[in-house]
Amino acid sequence: MLLPIAACLALSACNITKNHSATDAPVRVIEKPVLPPVPSALMQKPPRPEPPASGKAADLLAHAADFGAYVRQLETKLDGWIKWAQEQAESENVP
Repeated sequence: MLLPIAACLALSACNITKNHSATDAPVRVIEKPVLPPVPSALMQKPPRPEPPASGKAADLLAHAADFGAYVRQLETKLDGWIKWAQEQAESENVP
């Protein structure tokens, strides 16, 4: 019962108000920033090694070596992302 009354009051208030805008200033359009392209090498995810086939020492050792290489690739990617971000920050600060 109160909802229709509230709706009528709101509609009539909008019709009575002379200035529907809170301000007469024109709306400013702000350009959306565009990120520079990212090197494609940073976008490729290295394949994660499969878990060891068994609990034998040879399988665990082989998996540890494969996983170490995987982590090394991730660290290289992280270093690349950090370098890219620093270059972008430096290029934005240059007048």
